[in-house]
Amino acid sequence: MNHPVPVQPYDSPVPRAVPRAVHEQGAPR
Repeated sequence: MNHPVPVQPYDSPVPRAVPRAVHEQGAPR
């Protein structure tokens, strides 16, 4: 059973969805 890099809970939706949503809202950082 080969998994294409298991998704990590601390590096999954946090550093990707958070900064992206923040930039869309125009919030600082």
